[in-house]
Amino acid sequence: MQNLKGQAISKFTFASTAEENSFSAISTKGNVVAISSRFDVDFANGAVTDGNLGVYVDDPLNANDHRWSLNFAGKLDGGRLNIADFSNSKIEYINPVTADVMNETMISPNSTFGGVFTGFSAQGFLGAFDLIDQSNAENSVQGVFSTGRSELVAPTIPDN
Repeated sequence: MQNLKGQAISKFTFASTAEENSFSAISTKGNVVAISSRFDVDFANGAVTDGNLGVYVDDPLNANDHRWSLNFAGKLDGGRLNIADFSNSKIEYINPVTADVMNETMISPNSTFGGVFTGFSAQGFLGAFDLIDQSNAENSVQGVFSTGRSELVAPTIPDN
């Protein structure tokens, strides 16, 4: 036993596509049809990097659908994810026929996003969000979603 050597793996990517995500969400300007998410977590130092939450809304009352793109970074606090920054996050209004971006606006800094890791070894994540359009506070999306590690890698023990 004393000759066993290995490396603990502490950095993981959590990701799911729009088709894989389980979610429940509402929008004031249409129907939330899909959510995608991706972020990296280093459990050794608590850093959360390269985060993105995509919320896709079909707006049957207007000519343009919209896609919310929340870019974020943050830090772990126990089992919770605290977001420190989601600047450069935007809403794109999309022509559903051509898929061209017709207009963009920023996501309000008054928006909230966070979540908790689940499972014995933090293999899952349950997130919640309340995103507000900075130029029109009456346009918002709220919801919860779940995702997991994109790949689980077991530590290796080299032969001696």
